[in-house]
Amino acid sequence: MIPDIDELLRTDLPFARAGRTTVRIAVSDRLVPAFVGLAPTAAVAGYLAGVAHMEIVGVGVSGSALPVTVSTVDGDGPPPSLPGQQTFWTSASLKGLLHWSAGSIRGQHLALVLMGVDASAGVAISGRAAVSPAGWYRPPGRW
Repeated sequence: MIPDIDELLRTDLPFARAGRTTVRIAVSDRLVPAFVGLAPTAAVAGYLAGVAHMEIVGVGVSGSALPVTVSTVDGDGPPPSLPGQQTFWTSASLKGLLHWSAGSIRGQHLALVLMGVDASAGVAISGRAAVSPAGWYRPPGRW
């Protein structure tokens, strides 16, 4: 989980919030699509209260894989229900793919959640994130 995706982008990847930039997240759990969703931070905190999980608290920029800083949150129980049954998501997918405009969430406190669709413990989520500039960046030689 990323507790506040807009703050993470503003702090660690500010270029991702420029213009009409879009963000695309694709995740899976051992090659099976996983749940990915955006929701108000407070709602996600309530949903995951008492549930062991990892929080991504920082992202670095590199030439290939993005190095992330994570924090472990202890817990001893499962979520109260499956993530797809919750109504607080502003955007969600049970197929592991979410796409949004970074500007559309600017200033909102939204958490990004990645988890197994069955909410089981011990998942191995892997994924890819892509930031696509629109209208503010042109590769060299393309002016």
